[in-house]
Amino acid sequence: MRSSIFLICLALFGCLFTLSLGAPIAGGFKRLTSAQVRADKNALGALNYGAKIIASDAIKNHRVPDFKYKATDIYVAKVQVVAGRNYVFNADISNASGSTIINADYEVYQNLNGKYSLVSQTYQVVQKQAC
Repeated sequence: MRSSIFLICLALFGCLFTLSLGAPIAGGFKRLTSAQVRADKNALGALNYGAKIIASDAIKNHRVPDFKYKATDIYVAKVQVVAGRNYVFNADISNASGSTIINADYEVYQNLNGKYSLVSQTYQVVQKQAC
């Protein structure tokens, strides 16, 4: 009986210790800082993949001028470990001069082979250069 209680306590301590290290929990979302996104090649790849598609869509629909765009400011970043990874972002996507800014909420899925796909997107142009 005492050994069973000891084992249960040991297992619980191990789980709490693992959670305190900030390791991703399968099925749960973990917040990422901007620095963590930029330091992790998978998270950065997901951020840039989504930004590229959203900028292309905005250009195609004549909502922004045809320039090269990239994700600049990251306001929210989360990762969910599933059979692959889901990344959720709220970020600004802007051109080199910063004259056009798109604020976007988007989710990118990375499968087990490392391939990205855009799951959802909403965006608005918040600052636009005169065309």
